[in-house]
Parts: sequence; C-alpha cells; structure tokens
Amino acid sequence: AGAGAYTIPLARVVRRVTVVEPSKMQILRLMRRAKRESLSNIRVINKRWEDVGYDELEEYDIVIAAYCFNMPDIKSALYKMLNVTKGVLFLVCLADHGFRDVYEIITGEFSSTLDYPEYVYIYNVLCQMGVYANVEIVTREYLIPLDFQLEILRYNYDITPEIEERIRKHLALTNRLVEKDGKLWVKRRYRDAVIWYQE
Repeated sequence: AGAGAYTIPLARVVRRVTVVEPSKMQILRLMRRAKRESLSNIRVINKRWEDVGYDELEEYDIVIAAYCFNMPDIKSALYKMLNVTKGVLFLVCLADHGFRDVYEIITGEFSSTLDYPEYVYIYNVLCQMGVYANVEIVTREYLIPLDFQLEILRYNYDITPEIEERIRKHLALTNRLVEKDGKLWVKRRYRDAVIWYQE
C-alpha cells in the first residue's frame, strides 16, 4: 500500500479498498492522505502478505501488489493473492532503474542493486504455479534535482567528492544532466513490469 499511490485513486472510485501494509509509518501517511481527501472507505491490515490469514481477507474484484516482493516465501504470498482475487491480479515490479552505470561508478563493479529483473523471477514463480500471466513493460521518465539525487545516493553509499564529480561528468556525457530554472536536473527513466492475470 505504501503511502497511497494506488490506494487513494482507487478509493475515490470504488466502494471499498483493503490495504495490506506492514509499515506503521506508511499506514500513518496513507491515512493522513485519506483524511485530507475525506476518504473513509479504506480498511488497513497491518501485516505482511505472507502473514495475513485468510480469515482477515475477503474476495476482491482486483488485487494490486506493487514493489513489495522481497519476501522469503513469495510463492505462498502469490498463492494467497490469487485465491482472494475474483477478477484481476496486478503485480507491479521494477524492471530497470536506468542507473546501473551510475552504481558501477560508485561501487567500482557491476551493480548488484538489480542483478536480475525482479519481474522475471515473479513471472517464473507464477509459471511454476501453473499461472500464465501477461506482462507489459511500462516506462516512466521524469526529472529529479541533481542535489536530491546525490542525497539519495549518499543515503546508501559513501560518495566522495571525486566520485560525485565522476557521476556529474558521466551524467553530462550520457545526456542525462539538464539545466532548468537555474538548477541542474537528472533525467531518470524507470521501467516497470506490470504482470496481470485474469482467470
């Protein structure tokens, strides 16, 4: 569920939304957004998918799970999602973050931040379960302030001034650094895999 990227728009147009979210902080953010928009049709289950009991769930027209597949037992979680879906199951996974080359500059080696596309693994597990879903790759492009992008990178990595300069030069050489309104921005391109299944 996160902070409501899918929940809030859905809650505006459907009778009820049930959210499975393990993070109390994300639930707090979600419910604040819901309150601001006067949405009272959101039910929250504060657990991970693999820990939710069938007695806590209902049958749903649509089940959406996005960017939440780092689970020790993904197969049982997917099985549970399929069992409560009477309509369409949508799974949204990162296919490519478009920054592998930048991570290689930072670490000095092939990026381990996305060694394989997560969606391929999810799709393979579904196939092993006898579920032959559809996959569509969706591209998102946007600009992010360079300073903010570097701050995000510093959160996980020790970015020295030398590495920062190499990143700046690399982004400029690959035409991903643009000036807008007197600030430097990074062109980002993400590819998501939307896996969907309808029986």
